[in-house]
Amino acid sequence: MAERWVNNLIGSDSGAGTENDPWLTVPGLTGANAVTAGDIINVRNGTVNTGRLVLPANDLTYRGYGLADNVLLMEIPYWLAPHVLRQVRVVREPGVHEGMWIVDGTGQTSQGILNFSARTGCVIEDICITNSLESSAAVSIGTSSQANIGATMRRFAVLGGKQGIANYRPDTLLEDGVVRDTLDDGVVIGTGATQNYHVGRFNILR
Repeated sequence: MAERWVNNLIGSDSGAGTENDPWLTVPGLTGANAVTAGDIINVRNGTVNTGRLVLPANDLTYRGYGLADNVLLMEIPYWLAPHVLRQVRVVREPGVHEGMWIVDGTGQTSQGILNFSARTGCVIEDICITNSLESSAAVSIGTSSQANIGATMRRFAVLGGKQGIANYRPDTLLEDGVVRDTLDDGVVIGTGATQNYHVGRFNILR
């Protein structure tokens, strides 16, 4: 297992991928450096990469670091008056870690701007998927014929897509996320539970 760093302000894909010599492109995008199973990829918040992110190995963890002005805001009921919604900033470490890194899907027509493919045990945190209007779904988690498990997304936003999230994976966890402005029949999250792979399993949203 290795820890890698991506920073589109000072990074270079000929660099070492360390915190002081980070890469430019997020692994899994066209032209990016290779990673191996179990690696942790730290992506500077505010970093914008254009293309389609297909996870290249099992048990990867992508997470943001640093400050950015695109902090995730969620509307939740006020506990004294459940009919009143209040905006809450979703951060991992206030003042140290704020914001999201971005994958811009402009012009991408393949399924899933963020595509978990057949990978197992991958965790994606602090990500904003945007401009996926030409893709059938902004996020694709598995297919109906795959039994792979362990897909996790935390602190995420899907903004402006034909569809939001298509999930066919058992044991999927979606936590602290916003899906907004989907166009195709208002599909925010679609999931299938009729396959044998899903018997007795449950996908969790919280």
